[in-house]
Amino acid sequence: MSDERSQGVDFGDVEDELENYDYPATPEELREEFGEETVEYNDGEESLDDVLEGVGVDEFESAEEVYETVMMMVGSEATDEGHSDRGAGTAPDEETESF
Repeated sequence: MSDERSQGVDFGDVEDELENYDYPATPEELREEFGEETVEYNDGEESLDDVLEGVGVDEFESAEEVYETVMMMVGSEATDEGHSDRGAGTAPDEETESF
């Protein structure tokens, strides 16, 4: 990872701290240590505490696993560049009549 936005997610200063953390680590340990840090994405920001709450993962083996999980948790808010109809089927202005 780099200090730049990755797939729409910016970990800011916490990125280096996560890289240097002693893994394995539980989500609860990371929330306690880094929970107040903010993760920014296209449509806003969220505390790492909120993002990692209830992730359904027992343990992270590396910072890369944390990054991947965070990117999945913030999902379309981070990576969707205003295409809310992506994959939703027919666009509103398309006709769907068949004869």
